Amino acid sequence: MTKEEIKAEEEKILIKVLEENLQIEGGYRQPKVLDVLVFQILFRLMWECVPYYLFCYVKWWVIWTWKFTINKEPYGPEEIDYLTRKSLKLSETQWQMLPEKNRETLLTKQLWIKANLTS
Repeated sequence: MTKEEIKAEEEKILIKVLEENLQIEGGYRQPKVLDVLVFQILFRLMWECVPYYLFCYVKWWVIWTWKFTINKEPYGPEEIDYLTRKSLKLSETQWQMLPEKNRETLLTKQLWIKANLTS
């Protein structure tokens, strides 16, 4: 999702929460902690966004398991980058900030294999 789409989605959620909680009757009741707008927004985001990201992760995991565990396919360049980065415990940003020469050196060492990482 792009930033504009995320912002539009957040605005929709905010409008829904405001519409649901706006009381025009004029009555008064003791406020609850869960009635606070911040909590309402967080709960709404959690219930609307988490399933999407959970689905994406499960899809990625199933494809990864199928390709590389069951079918025993060789790793491609993107997968080798990912495995090397994870074995060195680097974020994607940290990995991209490394000079290309250093990344190539790390990739030739095959550090995604545990035996090569410890030596």
